[in-house]
Amino acid sequence: MSLTNLQKKKLQIELNPNNDKVLYNFVTRLEEQGKGQKGYVNKQIKKRLEMYQVLAEVAGEEDPLQLVKKLLININTHGIQNDAGVDEKPSEEVVDNAMDLLANLDKSFM
Repeated sequence: MSLTNLQKKKLQIELNPNNDKVLYNFVTRLEEQGKGQKGYVNKQIKKRLEMYQVLAEVAGEEDPLQLVKKLLININTHGIQNDAGVDEKPSEEVVDNAMDLLANLDKSFM
């Protein structure tokens, strides 16, 4: 089957500000950034989902929590190379916050 014969898919998600705080705040930030531009939030979410899928495939990891853990461990161990070619390591606070977020997410998926 060629790609031109595929039907469009529609995805609709409801976010509860109490239960889905991280995503709710993320979408709110996107809405503010888009300042009413039609389709801005959807385009940004699609872009991020696509980049997540690329990362998952490269890392060989389907589980989102395991993927993030692998990335955080790698970043903490090796740092991130910036545009100037200099390795930057995240602060302990950033790593701790990310790990706390992962722990909370892990509990919510159980």
